[in-house]
Amino acid sequence: TKQEAAAHFLTGFLQTFSQNVQEWKRSPIDKLRLGQYAAVRATWTGNFHGLPTTGTMYMLVLGKESYCFHTFGQMDLPNPLLQSSIRAIEALHVER
Repeated sequence: TKQEAAAHFLTGFLQTFSQNVQEWKRSPIDKLRLGQYAAVRATWTGNFHGLPTTGTMYMLVLGKESYCFHTFGQMDLPNPLLQSSIRAIEALHVER
């Protein structure tokens, strides 16, 4: 399925990004919908360049293309600006 493919791609993106983050921890991959399309996401925490950081990465597969959205900020928990970015991604409307 497209969500399985998205989860596979997301795992790869997260593994690559995690190489630059100390004390890396991430959530299980969650399924969700971005607009009308099936997608996946995972949240993570760690120290990025010595600063406590949290992030959320999303992956969406449409046809033969994949789209990655990643938001992260320098806090242990999402601050208001980061929460706003998460809401914006999750309200995404994609037209084909």
